[in-house]
Amino acid sequence: MTISPKIRRSLDKSCLLDSVALLEASLNGEDGFVDILPLIQPDDSFVNGSFVLSAEKLDEIYGDTLIDGSYTLLIKLSYNPDAETEIIPFNFTIDRQAPPSPTQIALGDLPSTVAYTSDTTPTITGKAEVTTQVTLELGGESLGGTLSEGVWQVTTPTLADGAQQIIVRAIDAAGNVSDPINFEIQVDTLAPVLNVNSPVANTTISAGSRLQGQIVENNSGLDSFTYKFDDGNEIPIDIAADGTFDIVLDLTGLSGDRQLTLTAQDFVGNQTVEIIPVTIRTGQ
Repeated sequence: MTISPKIRRSLDKSCLLDSVALLEASLNGEDGFVDILPLIQPDDSFVNGSFVLSAEKLDEIYGDTLIDGSYTLLIKLSYNPDAETEIIPFNFTIDRQAPPSPTQIALGDLPSTVAYTSDTTPTITGKAEVTTQVTLELGGESLGGTLSEGVWQVTTPTLADGAQQIIVRAIDAAGNVSDPINFEIQVDTLAPVLNVNSPVANTTISAGSRLQGQIVENNSGLDSFTYKFDDGNEIPIDIAADGTFDIVLDLTGLSGDRQLTLTAQDFVGNQTVEIIPVTIRTGQ
């Protein structure tokens, strides 16, 4: 199977090059042979030479431009005028049609709408035409490939944190290449950065005390941010667009020495936990 046909054949080593009496080719059965004897060239790889039929020469032999499809080239050969003429068939297929682009590209078992991961060697999956070679590329460098069985998966080498634009293509047996698909993923191995201004550790708080500070999450985004006292219920913390937070702590039913625990988690599961020991004062 080929995109642009070019056929190269060697001659029988047992015979002398100048003893070849007949060399013809046909793409129209045994009634349309064309002389190709002048195409024989000496060849260091073959004792008695070889010949090449270019795409243009094949069109000439056929009598028209070869279109996509299967063909049988007949080579008629005789090494001297008295020798028996042999006809050698050579089958080939021309395929210039690019395969469909890969589809349903995703990170492993995650939905295709989820394009972030904490895995620096993620497995990328998808669908493609059976027997096409699926290739992945990042910044001009190969990330690997695999033969599609209708579905495919490729585990990448180590990727850096941040947005990664991966180019996915399918290549068929003839070498035709599909249109590229851009698959952007966000690699995030960094936990949210948490800065608490108030309360500070080992301080006394009371009704109306506030929880203040700032949280920074630059990659996959913040999934949850909560606080709790000891093993109590987690309470969501509202944050502003710039990541700052300033809320009144809920001290209902609490007093004495407590552990104030703040937990921030991003969308890929990276987590930051900060524990602040405080004393809760009630009454006057």
